[in-house]
Amino acid sequence: KTPFEQPDNDSNIVYDKSEDGKTKIKAASIEKLVEKATSYNADSALQKTLLLTYRSIVTPAELLDLLMQRFSMPLPEGNEASIEAFKSKKNKNLFKFVFVNY
Repeated sequence: KTPFEQPDNDSNIVYDKSEDGKTKIKAASIEKLVEKATSYNADSALQKTLLLTYRSIVTPAELLDLLMQRFSMPLPEGNEASIEAFKSKKNKNLFKFVFVNY
């Protein structure tokens, strides 16, 4: 398993509810932050926050390595149509994150 296939739990991510009822990440491992920031439905605020603060956690080379690992993850099991839909969503958001923000 890759570090991005771990289920959310108290040891890798902590959520906090804001006053407006939205759930936000309070703390997380760098792998969870990369996973959440590169998911197909990622919050652009999370992406920006990660890019502004990652140097306090990892070096630029380490972040790039994590992004490359995330990009080269094995495909999920499923039929051909669902795999193509996954590739399309995953690739679109990863390219956007890497080339627009990084």
